[in-house]
Amino acid sequence: MSAYSRTTSTLLWVQAEVIAMATDLRGFMGAAIGLQLLFGIPLFPAALLTGVAAFGILALQAKGFRRLEAVVRGCSSV
Repeated sequence: MSAYSRTTSTLLWVQAEVIAMATDLRGFMGAAIGLQLLFGIPLFPAALLTGVAAFGILALQAKGFRRLEAVVRGCSSV
């Protein structure tokens, strides 16, 4: 039994999904803007490169490749 009604639980779930999408969008746009600032790439091609990189990382992770994840984890702990 939940502490919240079914309607409240559903609304909280929808809110959590929207927040997750906003967070992903922030990271995606941040990467595209970073490419633009660092390399002078126009924003639309930078966004396309970011999308290709994101799908590439997901494809590698689906095959069990975790080295990039370990590098990111190691750099973020410094």
